[in-house]
Amino acid sequence: MTLGNRLTAAAVLRSGHAKPALLAGAGLLTLGTAAFFTLDAATPPAWMCVWLLIAGRTGPATGGITIATQNCVPHADMGTATAGSALTKQIGGAFGLACGQSLMSYHATPTAAIGSTIAWSGATAGLLAFAALLLMRNIAIPTPASRRIEPAARTATPTTDGSAA
Repeated sequence: MTLGNRLTAAAVLRSGHAKPALLAGAGLLTLGTAAFFTLDAATPPAWMCVWLLIAGRTGPATGGITIATQNCVPHADMGTATAGSALTKQIGGAFGLACGQSLMSYHATPTAAIGSTIAWSGATAGLLAFAALLLMRNIAIPTPASRRIEPAARTATPTTDGSAA
């Protein structure tokens, strides 16, 4: 997740577009967690590792949303916007954990409880994120190339006869 976050941040800053990375993160979260609907006692651990690797690639969602948030507000409000984004993530995580615990207590067998809880909570969160991102406007992120200061145009210096040199 950390590696995915860093690589996505670098890709977003290089390309100047956050929306594709955020959509990819929401899609991977949805696909990786929806696979847990098939979890049962006979599921090989290798398959669970693959599903977790796919679902764990939600790093693009965390780093990309912070970059997008910081580029939507004036420089003076960047701290407030970043804090608001972090607070929203924390509240969402707490809500997701509460929903997950409720789903876990609903099932009689531990394997079914774990599989369906991961699948329902992750797939629902991924689909909601995907829908919200489709409604999001595309935000222009300054790239290193766009940050370069162009050399100032040469100014014409007047000559003694009043014409420009």
